[in-house]
Amino acid sequence: MAKAAVSRVKTRAVAKAPEAPVVEALARGVHPGRIEVRSRDAWRVRLLDGTLVRARPADEVDPALLDDCFRARRTVLVAAGPAGALILGALQTASAPAREADGAVRVRGRRVEVQADEGIELRVGASAIRLDERGVIKMVGNRMTLDVAAVVRVLSALVELP
Repeated sequence: MAKAAVSRVKTRAVAKAPEAPVVEALARGVHPGRIEVRSRDAWRVRLLDGTLVRARPADEVDPALLDDCFRARRTVLVAAGPAGALILGALQTASAPAREADGAVRVRGRRVEVQADEGIELRVGASAIRLDERGVIKMVGNRMTLDVAAVVRVLSALVELP
């Protein structure tokens, strides 16, 4: 009989507190929260008041943005929609690259990478640099100046000069 009593005590000590239920509907307004779990097409968002809400992204919201918010623990905005809670987007808490007084946009980093599936084009007036997916790089302009302090090395199987 003493063994049975010990067994019951252990079971009670290990039992977990029940989790808060997931809310399907929200009150009117926009509610800030953080994404806690992602399943196939639904996200669970913990609102600032502690409520756990099952939501899906609004049509114009990129799911990749929500994945970034999940990883970085960024705040998202949730509102009631006709078919349940909708994630409207993310709350921006840091400044975006802004235009300087001279009209320039500056991006700084230890390393900057731009990637595209088909091509990249940089264009200023009549000048352009184009890169495409086949590895072709084309520079277009009226004049070109190379100002190099050291060696210029051209490695090519074929060089054509007009």
